[in-house]
Amino acid sequence: MSAMALPSSPADPSPMRGPRPAEWALSALIVVLQFVAPRTGAVEAESLPVWAGVLVLLMAVGQGLAVALARRRPFAAATLVLTCYAVQALVAGAVPPFAAWVVIWAVGSRRASDAASVRLPIAVAAGTSAVVVAAELTHTGSSASALLVMITVVITLAAVLLRSERARIEAVRRRGGAEERLRIARDLHDLV
Repeated sequence: MSAMALPSSPADPSPMRGPRPAEWALSALIVVLQFVAPRTGAVEAESLPVWAGVLVLLMAVGQGLAVALARRRPFAAATLVLTCYAVQALVAGAVPPFAAWVVIWAVGSRRASDAASVRLPIAVAAGTSAVVVAAELTHTGSSASALLVMITVVITLAAVLLRSERARIEAVRRRGGAEERLRIARDLHDLV
């Protein structure tokens, strides 16, 4: 029996289909950025051993795949991006965590009403910040960790605030609909 895709509901923009073409394009861009981004506190790419270069490329690809999964499997995407970024940063030095920033935004700004939708981006931001600081401490560098951590915090706050604002607007919309139904019911009662 073959698996059939369930139809998507208006509340769930992520049916069981795979990543969209735009998500694949973003994933490819993330792979390129993670692989060629300037590193802080690392030796030049030419002086990295071959195994380290291959490992950095594999970790960049892993982060790109995590970005493609972020919409459908946010926890798996967050775990994969943090693991790959940690290995990459500790082997070759810290680079801007582009994939982590995209995952934080995707997870933090989605329209979920549960508390986990706020905790997950905060956990990813804390993990990313810890990896950046650890990479900066293990590789003598340019002290860019403060800037990278600050950008991570700003992206996290913006995503969580956007999610909160969307939830507030939805609550106002629902309350307005309930008040309108109540008014119609009163008018109907008065008419009867």
